[in-house]
Amino acid sequence: MKSGFLITARLKSTRLKKKIIKKIDKKPMISHMVDRIKFFGKFDKIIICTSDLNQDKELVKIAKKNKIDIFCGHKDDVAKRLYDAAIFHKIDYIVNIPADCPLVDLYHANKILNVLKTKKSLDLVRSYHLPIGIFSYGFKTKTMKKILDIKNSADTEVWY
Repeated sequence: MKSGFLITARLKSTRLKKKIIKKIDKKPMISHMVDRIKFFGKFDKIIICTSDLNQDKELVKIAKKNKIDIFCGHKDDVAKRLYDAAIFHKIDYIVNIPADCPLVDLYHANKILNVLKTKKSLDLVRSYHLPIGIFSYGFKTKTMKKILDIKNSADTEVWY
């Protein structure tokens, strides 16, 4: 059973244009996030999940430079994009956070993955006690399929 840390990322920000690729110490912010996940994470794959819009093609280059996987999918339906990415990359367990939360707590992300793998009855795990921007959440790919089957909107930017 494979696990993946899926980073949802788009370059559509309006208040601070392209904030996730702004340079910090000569590297895009998202690259620092990826480095932290590589160093502290216990995931089989790290995948940037972006849209298939031209504006997000720069993220494809960043993923290649960081030697991680990329998935380009639906522009608005983030739930579908995550599911499609997991199916494409053959991921069973997903831990996810948006790219504009670069300070994700990997200690808790790893715990979430472990809980998902060991507590078979759980479908969704989130660390509620952490501040927004640091928490992450995890779920099984088959759970996301159930969510897609019952949701009634394609606008799932904040789906959980």
